[in-house]
Amino acid sequence: MLFSALLWRFFFFVFQGILRPPIRAFSTTKTASEQSMASFDPSSVTYLTQREATEIDETLMGPLGFSVDQLMELAGLSVATSISEVYKPGEYSRVLTLCGPGNNGGDGLVAARHLHHFGYKPLVCYPKRTPKPLYAGLVTQLEALSIPFMSVEDLPSDFSNDFDILVDAMFGFSFHEGDIDGTGIKPDMLVSLTAPKLCAKKFGGPHHFLGGRFVPPAIAEKYKLILPPYPGTSTCVRIGKPPQIDISALRENYISPEFLEDQVEADPINQFRKWFDDALAAGLKEPNAMALSTVGKNEKP
Repeated sequence: MLFSALLWRFFFFVFQGILRPPIRAFSTTKTASEQSMASFDPSSVTYLTQREATEIDETLMGPLGFSVDQLMELAGLSVATSISEVYKPGEYSRVLTLCGPGNNGGDGLVAARHLHHFGYKPLVCYPKRTPKPLYAGLVTQLEALSIPFMSVEDLPSDFSNDFDILVDAMFGFSFHEGDIDGTGIKPDMLVSLTAPKLCAKKFGGPHHFLGGRFVPPAIAEKYKLILPPYPGTSTCVRIGKPPQIDISALRENYISPEFLEDQVEADPINQFRKWFDDALAAGLKEPNAMALSTVGKNEKP
């Protein structure tokens, strides 16, 4: 099987680098997740064992009154918001979500729905559907949004031609064999849910997020959880520092033809319209973004 095993409510894998060369974006403005981590020590984060994670789920869905569909909705939303923090829909819109038959697959169906509303173009592969009302309802919700489903037989041999992002939502607790020998696919993003697990320490990708802003104080105290603070109203937060970017590699040279006065339209409005039409035809991002410079009669600014 191409995709490595996931434990339900443990984490989600998001693959991007294997699909096409990564496009690095740079901004001097920190995201909310980066700001919230500024004063937090990532080395102090608590990592749970599988037994502890199981106990927490049982407590949430037992005495604390959470339902499966409620946790599933929170988990799927966390995955979708984590993806949107790193991969903007303007550049990475084509998302394939591979869903397994259990609760992890249900989380993937929820994530696909939210990604659709976030402006992405999700497609779902759900080969072994679970005949329960909860899962049937999630499928109906996706169908109502005209989100396409693809069979395993129709999956392309090369994902890079059809998709920008691949979300692994395949397996749950019943699957116990993962990437044992270290030869599996290496994801770009890991989304830990509730709290990171011990196996997440082996994650070597650039983007590790924590999702699921619903841990009650009683659980945090019992398991001595030390988790990064969630920024504002966000349902996800980055664990660790964002990847370093080589600023020099971002430099681009913009070379254009010479600009001669005898080639300019006499009417500046017509000249502007020509330039704007050229920008539209070139498919430039935000062609209506521009800077205006003026000079006086003395030909000075």
